[in-house]
Amino acid sequence: MTEPSTTPRLDALLQAQQRQPTSYQPQQDGWPALQQRLIEQRQTDSQSPRAPAWWHWLVGTAAVLVVAVTVFSANHYTRTAEPTNQLLVLLSTLENHQQQQRELVRGSFQQVGYNPAGAVVDTEVAQLQQAAEEVASQLRRDPNNQALWEMLQWLHQQELQLLRDSYQRSVTWYDV
Repeated sequence: MTEPSTTPRLDALLQAQQRQPTSYQPQQDGWPALQQRLIEQRQTDSQSPRAPAWWHWLVGTAAVLVVAVTVFSANHYTRTAEPTNQLLVLLSTLENHQQQQRELVRGSFQQVGYNPAGAVVDTEVAQLQQAAEEVASQLRRDPNNQALWEMLQWLHQQELQLLRDSYQRSVTWYDV
């Protein structure tokens, strides 16, 4: 069902195709030329200069430097753990010292006849103590935080000052 005008043309193309050889042979053998090029390339590679001797020294020095930096870093991290432990010991010592100061203030005022002002002061002292405990808890997690150390110091000072200000003389001058 092809058209009559395309059939002779198609037949001519098919006949031309059938007359073509099924395989091609090169005009000359390419293997000797390829072999010669490979030999020349090997000779060029063997004649090319190798890496200079200073390159080996440079690689060795870089390796030693990497090891030195690694050892220094590891040593630095182990040394930074010691101050952290020392800061935690300092925090514990400060808490004990604050407790002793609190007892000393109360005892000294009561010895000379002063009594605490009342329940309001006790509530305020308890709030300051609770705030100091929270700051101390934060310091245990981050002992290098300078702002927390200053806040703890301020809370301890405020607590002692409140205790000093809260005592009144039980005997007034008019009673004497």
